[in-house]
Amino acid sequence: MQMNLMDIIGPVALFVGVICIAAALYFVITLIKGASARRRERCDAVSGGAHSRSDSQVGSRSDNGRDRH
Repeated sequence: MQMNLMDIIGPVALFVGVICIAAALYFVITLIKGASARRRERCDAVSGGAHSRSDSQVGSRSDNGRDRH
């Protein structure tokens, strides 16, 4: 029983192709999310930060921001 070279390369190429497609989709989704975040940040800066937390809420944790070890 002799294996042809294409019998080995075919599944490996398919596997590598699927990984490349997944990486490309991840890259595109990351670009879209980054552009959306930058656009939202720019809109918040123009509107005076209407969507950001007020200064009174920034350090309101019960331990006053101390590190826990």
